[in-house]
Amino acid sequence: MKGPFAMRLIAAAAIVLAIYGAMYGLKAGIQPPQVVFPAWCRADNDAKKALNINLPYRLGAWSGTKTELDPKIFDATGAKIAENRSYADDFGHTISLHIAYYDDVDAGVWHSPTNCYRCNGWQCREEEKMPLKEEGKAASAGVDSSAPEVYFTRWDKEQEQCLVMHWYYLEGRIFYDRFGLGAARVALRGRSTWPPMIKVLIQGQINAVSDDDKENLLNFSKEISNWLNEQSQKSGAAPGATAKAPAEKPNSAAKSAIPAKAEKSD
Repeated sequence: MKGPFAMRLIAAAAIVLAIYGAMYGLKAGIQPPQVVFPAWCRADNDAKKALNINLPYRLGAWSGTKTELDPKIFDATGAKIAENRSYADDFGHTISLHIAYYDDVDAGVWHSPTNCYRCNGWQCREEEKMPLKEEGKAASAGVDSSAPEVYFTRWDKEQEQCLVMHWYYLEGRIFYDRFGLGAARVALRGRSTWPPMIKVLIQGQINAVSDDDKENLLNFSKEISNWLNEQSQKSGAAPGATAKAPAEKPNSAAKSAIPAKAEKSD
């Protein structure tokens, strides 16, 4: 009896090793071989200078100022560089922006805004995938014609509410969770170098939760998306590609990338 049992045990071990090897090979095939920050991610658009967010302080009707980013929060995000800003439009609407550039795409998606808000006691009351594509705007040649989607959420905590919109950008591809990242990885497989992944988190004013406030977040997202597409075009990437996937249930055990209480916009 020992002989057949031993053979079955060896066969089972061989199967497990084969599966592990296949999964390791697949992951290695879609991991970024080397992340290269293009010139537009550096000071003065100079490839030899230090990393810089470079996002304009004037985006369409919105004017921005840099705000404080806690060093501990920055360390927790795993980003190479990040900034917090406050933007206001010509009508007095204000929003808060957190933007971060990553060379480790897994770290960027792990610190999802939905995870962070939940970990800080906020409860999600509404979730929606919203298209960024403008009506009547033609898709670029060779790019998925379906509209890239960003992730909208409405949160409340005690007597406060806020609207949040987030998404990730990877060389013209917009997604909002790890499934979308997986699709982007497949699209970039075989490349010798990858660009950085960019996380965009936009929060409206506390207790500004009307449909107009929601539309303001979407319009501001479009301004950032347009700017990123312009920079990607300069680097030779096709803008507007979509990495669509089913919505992911956030992991509540993730570390926080935001303060314990959402900050009110000035």
